[in-house]
Amino acid sequence: MNILRKCFSIEIPQGFRQLNAAYCKSVGKPKELLFFDKSVQKILKDVTDKDYAIVFRRKKEGKRLKAPQFKFMTDEEYKEELRLAEKKSERMLQMPPVIPPRKEIDYVFVKDDHLKGYSDSKFVFTDISFGKTDQNRCIVVRDPDGTLRKANWEERDRMNKMYFPREGRSVKKPEMFETNYLTRLLEQEEYEFILDKACIQYEPDDPDFINIRNLTFDDINKKGNFLKLRSTRHFGPMVFYLALNNNINNILETYINTDRLDHGVKVIKLHCLLHPENNFKVMFVEGEEMNYIEEFVNKTYPDSQLQNAIKKYKALVHRQSSSNAA
Repeated sequence: MNILRKCFSIEIPQGFRQLNAAYCKSVGKPKELLFFDKSVQKILKDVTDKDYAIVFRRKKEGKRLKAPQFKFMTDEEYKEELRLAEKKSERMLQMPPVIPPRKEIDYVFVKDDHLKGYSDSKFVFTDISFGKTDQNRCIVVRDPDGTLRKANWEERDRMNKMYFPREGRSVKKPEMFETNYLTRLLEQEEYEFILDKACIQYEPDDPDFINIRNLTFDDINKKGNFLKLRSTRHFGPMVFYLALNNNINNILETYINTDRLDHGVKVIKLHCLLHPENNFKVMFVEGEEMNYIEEFVNKTYPDSQLQNAIKKYKALVHRQSSSNAA
């Protein structure tokens, strides 16, 4: 399937949709592949909170803004425009996949000692045939010592960017991803900007992309700035990353403090899908979200700040009930 319109070129096998945590553990598969499970995808889409005002807001992209258009429409035309807007929003909210880092390429075809010293430079041979993708294109390298091998990832990325450039993707690493510049952007809380640019520059299994993404998500989690990514394509991957790393206490606290208990329940369900070994098997009853959350917190985070958040929430509900009764 084609991932993240015009950015990533990697293809995800459909079979990954059938994985579960127990199977991944039994066959030694990384849990990141559970990102494509249908139940996981539904939860991530639900907690993203599609808000059209945010999805279609103007972004700081350095481009000239288009003048708004005003039209008189019939009811049928209006409904059709709403349908098209819904379809467009689904495309804009397509989530960057969370997958394991790619394995290093170390494959030697042959070593010819007769070619040793023939040249001080490497020769790179790239298949530019029509129909090939960045992932399956054949790229081989002849080293000065006569070794003929498959190109490593750095060499593959450079050749693909040179022969098949993508809009916004540079051959060299952009300065904004250097540590000092990236740190400054994180301090300014430009999270969506960082993640959007990373999606354009890198493939989702590139270690550089994974490092940038994780640094961004960790900064958000540390500061509790989860709503900065609300209604963006990066919110779901962030929630998945936190649940995968057993680190959902801060986002649960945010959902309790903002009275979004329904989302808190969904995050807990996601955590249970990814960590069945925790054996949290309390059945959720509609309308009893706080009881469900409290049971989970008592089992998983008994000594955390979440306990105080639950007490404050209950006290607030009690005061409101007393006020209404009076």
